[in-house]
Amino acid sequence: MELSDYRRQIDDIDSQLLALFYRRMDVAAQIGGYKKAHNLPALDAGRERAKLQQIANSAPEALRDYTVSLYSLIFELSRSCQNRLLGITSPLTAEIEHAAAVSGASRRRLSGRGGRVFAACVRPAVHAAERVLLRDV
Repeated sequence: MELSDYRRQIDDIDSQLLALFYRRMDVAAQIGGYKKAHNLPALDAGRERAKLQQIANSAPEALRDYTVSLYSLIFELSRSCQNRLLGITSPLTAEIEHAAAVSGASRRRLSGRGGRVFAACVRPAVHAAERVLLRDV
């Protein structure tokens, strides 16, 4: 197999991951709407801890740290989305908005089942999240 074949596989996987990420963020936005209607906070620390433990336990040991890091970031992004809907500006939300404004990224509407969520492009969001999450390291 050639390098270009491997890269094509990665490109295909990335397309699938992005579609699932957009879908997940759409559901997170719907949860945010529910939490707003019921005066609930975005963070449910017990649920996040339990979910992260379940994910860690199901990951292959060689990939466990990477998997936990990935899901920690996904949880932070989901919470940031929910906070935005609740009218709360978290450090991550502020970083994402700043990164989108600085990069000139245009917003586009992403719709999934039953709801709509607005998102800046993924790269500025991930870089912003990394800056926020790695601040204390």
